[in-house]
Amino acid sequence: MGRKPLREAVLDGAAQIATPTFVATLTICIVFVSVVFLTGPAKYLFTPMALAVVFAMMASYLLSRTLVPVLAAFLLRGEQHEVNPDTGLSDAPQAHGRFGRLNARFNDGYIAVRTRYTALLQRFLDGRKTAFLLSGLAVASAFVVLPFVGRDFFPQVDAGQFRLHVRAAPGLRLESTKVIFSRVEEELRKVIPASEIELILDNIGRSAESF
Repeated sequence: MGRKPLREAVLDGAAQIATPTFVATLTICIVFVSVVFLTGPAKYLFTPMALAVVFAMMASYLLSRTLVPVLAAFLLRGEQHEVNPDTGLSDAPQAHGRFGRLNARFNDGYIAVRTRYTALLQRFLDGRKTAFLLSGLAVASAFVVLPFVGRDFFPQVDAGQFRLHVRAAPGLRLESTKVIFSRVEEELRKVIPASEIELILDNIGRSAESF
């Protein structure tokens, strides 16, 4: 295949990854659909996070289809892109300077890893039955550990405390209200053993929630 003009190469590259990028973006967004079915405090905690991730992924996909190809065509205009088809390594003249050599080594290493990964992926796809079996085993292993995985965002805990709200008659003097609270404490100590009571606090007046 002969060399393509930079603009045509950028458009072809963007077209080739359009479907995989869309599927990957959709997969990430689908994960957060379950947040819609949450109830209680977890709903108000995780729904904004899920919406932020979904909107960020949508914006990322939009930019990858518009701004990124334009910047690639602009920034790579003066670059040399000769690549040896046998090794997958660049045959362009080595860049001068410390950062240039570092960038060249990184690019060569990335291309080498990509070449090995492509060969491994091709071998995996050639054995479709083995690949399907291994994938099925990986999915089945999730059901094995399912009984040991928690299902609550907020696990049930025993904090060892409880709160009582006592409301006296309107207009009652503070001294009389204190007597009522003392009687409530006495009843609590009768019901709950003294060994299980560490501290009883009285907050007489308007509660903090009423402000």
